[in-house]
Amino acid sequence: MTPYRNCSRLDEFHPSSSLRTSIWARATIPVWAVFLLLILGGCPGTTEQGGPAGTSNLVVDLQSLQPSVGGLSPSFHPADQSYTVTVGPNTSAVSLTAVTTDSRAALKINDQPAVSGQPFGPIALNGSTTTVPIVVEAFGVSKDYQITITRQTTPDLQDLTASAGALSPAFDPATLAYTVTTGFSTSSTTVTATVVDDTARLTINGSSATSGVPSGPITLNPGSTVIPVVVTASNGQIKTYQVTIIRGNTADLASLETSAGPIAPVFSPSVQNYTVSTGFATTEATITVTTADSTATVTINSQAAQSGQAAGPFLLKEGANTFTIVVTAGSAGSKSYTLVITRTPADTDANLSGLSVSAGSLNPGFAPGTTSYTVITPNSTTSTTVTATTAKSTSSLTINGSPANSGLAFGPIGLNVGQTVITVVVTAQSGDKKQYQVTITREPLPCSASLTNLTINPGSLAFDPSTQNYTVNVGDTVGSVTVTATPQANTTVTINGQVTTSRSVTLNPAGQSTTIEVVVQCPDGSTTTYRITVNRQPPACNQNLGGLSLSAGVLSFDPNTTSYTVNVPNSTSSTTVTATLPAGSTSTLKINNQTVSSGQAFGPIALAVGNNTITVVVTCPDGTIGRTYTVTVIRQKGDADLTNLVVQRCFYNDGEVCANFQMQPMFNPMQLNYVVNVPYDVDGVRIVATKSASSSVVFINDVQTASLDVFLGNLGSDTVIRVVVRASDTVTTNTYTVTVKRAANGLLSNLVASFCAIQPAPFSSTTILYGCSRSVVGSTTITATAFNPLSKITLYPKTFPPAPLTSGQASAMYPIDTAVNQFIVSVESPEGFTMSYQITIGVK
Repeated sequence: MTPYRNCSRLDEFHPSSSLRTSIWARATIPVWAVFLLLILGGCPGTTEQGGPAGTSNLVVDLQSLQPSVGGLSPSFHPADQSYTVTVGPNTSAVSLTAVTTDSRAALKINDQPAVSGQPFGPIALNGSTTTVPIVVEAFGVSKDYQITITRQTTPDLQDLTASAGALSPAFDPATLAYTVTTGFSTSSTTVTATVVDDTARLTINGSSATSGVPSGPITLNPGSTVIPVVVTASNGQIKTYQVTIIRGNTADLASLETSAGPIAPVFSPSVQNYTVSTGFATTEATITVTTADSTATVTINSQAAQSGQAAGPFLLKEGANTFTIVVTAGSAGSKSYTLVITRTPADTDANLSGLSVSAGSLNPGFAPGTTSYTVITPNSTTSTTVTATTAKSTSSLTINGSPANSGLAFGPIGLNVGQTVITVVVTAQSGDKKQYQVTITREPLPCSASLTNLTINPGSLAFDPSTQNYTVNVGDTVGSVTVTATPQANTTVTINGQVTTSRSVTLNPAGQSTTIEVVVQCPDGSTTTYRITVNRQPPACNQNLGGLSLSAGVLSFDPNTTSYTVNVPNSTSSTTVTATLPAGSTSTLKINNQTVSSGQAFGPIALAVGNNTITVVVTCPDGTIGRTYTVTVIRQKGDADLTNLVVQRCFYNDGEVCANFQMQPMFNPMQLNYVVNVPYDVDGVRIVATKSASSSVVFINDVQTASLDVFLGNLGSDTVIRVVVRASDTVTTNTYTVTVKRAANGLLSNLVASFCAIQPAPFSSTTILYGCSRSVVGSTTITATAFNPLSKITLYPKTFPPAPLTSGQASAMYPIDTAVNQFIVSVESPEGFTMSYQITIGVK
């Protein structure tokens, strides 16, 4: 143990390691420690528990401290422990060199071990202020130093350029406003700005930009375009530079077009004179000019025009039409273009160069100067075509008042017996007209009131024009025959009183005869009558069914209809068939080649997806096969059916309560279209679809759901709801539609009793009970006004018969006595919805 040498310097005492604390680390000794030292002999006559030998003069100071950039403030002194350093804005790191007073002391910089006298770093500078701690320590005693490094910030630029041209004045960081003057051909520019402080943010024309990198192209309109360049320093300082680009003007056109045709020569902004040639038919034209400078104005023959839009139309006279186009563009002044549109004069030639008819030869032969012709044709020629060719392609023509094409056949034109006049009118381009006329005479044909042939099917007869009566025998199953007559020309044929040359005639029952009369008549009234007696044999066997039905579907049976088709949903996997013979029939039945009894259900018959054919054969007692009935049951390919579909009105009354509306017709999986009528006060419905298979998907109004609330249209309107069921094969679909018809308002808009003020007041269409009182007996009228003028209003006085009322008009007078006088007013909308109101009138 080494005696303590100096009681006056407690800061030189170094206790043993077992007594070191953070208090010692700060070279501060509490009172109790001083007392302990005194006891142990720290003062004369005592000894201390000291540190290692030779530590009594240890000093934990720095001898010097130097940053690599900038200077300390204040200047370094070992006793001063806090310093500041200011560096430039682009200094990103600093090194520090610290020298300890005692070489035995340990050194830490920025919480990392450092070597005395050697540079430590670089130390990265983050943000504007960075604090670096420095600690000198030896044998548990330490001393803290601190350097605060502040980076200067600035919102200045060090350079600014524009690709459109040189800045004026030349760039200076202190100058904020610049101009650049450029020609019209410069339509855009980029701007490059370089910041002094690389931590600053930069925007050019409102968009974020990178220092020293050109901005994106900025469109330059003719005239001035102001481009702001904003620099924001990291400390929030903002500086705005402004570049104004002045783009010159041009009075050139970018394009010139006219609806009259292509211009010559091909347009070029430097060429100022153009021509267009157009036909006489072009009576007007539009002119479209587009200026190269969007700020330029343009006039056509002193009339203002819009760049890029068709001006006119301008009327074109025959010959040359001159249009002067003047473009005026600010500093560029004005420039004139000339467009001459030449319209060809009209052709006045209204002659034909050729004329012919298919009915025969013209008399006289055609000549352009001859305008009247005749043609004689036989009776067999019933029509003709006319071919007229104009001398000039610009002429037009009509035949019998209808437009026709030059050189092409027009018609056919029907020819009556006798004369038919055909008029050909040629119109020249100038409007001059010339008329040609062809009179065609069709010769008459002698009439013979006879047939050239007569047939009956089924059955046969040997026709002879001179034989007028025939007999034909047919089997008992033949219910009708078709009679066909071939007449001579120019005659009229009637079969059993009907004007026709072929008619189906229903025969009398089997075992009876039917007479068919065929009458041939000439125009002069002369007639010839042919008679056919058809004998239908008695029935040998009833080959028909009396009834046919399926459990899987509905068919409309007719004994004479032998082929049926029934569609069933995919969920229907089988069916039974019930066939019934007519009363008294001795025939037998086979269904799918199996004998069954009349009226007995046969089956079940398994149904495959798709077509399933079921045959029912009637066999006569003698073994003759009668009629064969065929039923094709088509089972839907996919599970795209619904098992139910309802339309509901839902409301809340201690929970949701829903009521179904009646659908027309009632739901059937095979029925796809329905109608639902709802009252006027229903503004929405819920539609609920129940699918037949869990694998199918339901869409209601394109929403995948099995239940959807749908808002309805206006009063009196229809709302169509589509329900699409898509089968699991994702291909097969069924679309059900429900048309919800919302009634027009079926209520009253006003109700009045004369000489009596009804209560409650004012009248409300949704309040149905009213009363009023009078001081004396007498009489009253009731006036009811409906929202819908088509509604039906009926008044029910208590002791009088019902009386119809006209909306808005007073009823007849009714007596009022001292008893209870009660009136019921019922209003019924055109859709059948009703509402009743009651007025009770009392006498005080």
